[in-house]
Amino acid sequence: MNDSDLLELVIKAQNGDQEALSHLLQRFYPKVKRISKFRTKQEQEDMEQELMLLLIKTILAYDTQKTPDFTAFIAECGYSR
Repeated sequence: MNDSDLLELVIKAQNGDQEALSHLLQRFYPKVKRISKFRTKQEQEDMEQELMLLLIKTILAYDTQKTPDFTAFIAECGYSR
């Protein structure tokens, strides 16, 4: 998936397309799992939920006119681990 595909999904998600939002969350879920893997089971679940909520907020707040690269934006928000 390239940056323009991600941007298109972000725009759709911001316009209320739940399928687009779900696709974006699935796309970044492996990174969320990687970030939380060194925690206890309960901490993993809590951290994953918090990160998914942060990801949703980030997607919905993303300025599609100002920032040209969503992948770089996500990295700046701490998802580059």
